[in-house]
Amino acid sequence: MHDSLPERHRGQEVKRSIVLGFTIPIVTLVLGVFVNLWLFLCGLVYLAQIARLALQGGATKVAWQSALFFTLGKFPEALGALAYYKGRFLRKRSMLIEYK
Repeated sequence: MHDSLPERHRGQEVKRSIVLGFTIPIVTLVLGVFVNLWLFLCGLVYLAQIARLALQGGATKVAWQSALFFTLGKFPEALGALAYYKGRFLRKRSMLIEYK
């Protein structure tokens, strides 16, 4: 998002969420149409990510739950980042979201 600024606020996190939440699912779907084995293998990326995060957290029940939801959270995170980039590309002003 702000990767071009000198401070690079959350640039790596945004790139990671776009890869995990958008690119890998699209590649998985495209490959799944042509070769079913690739669909299964691309899905293992998410299991590996969950296991990696859970093992970093101590492999407790809470660590596994947190890892699952951190990984699932990449999907809406990627959609938000892509919506931001789409708005920037189309030069649309973003609107403030107000909660009551």
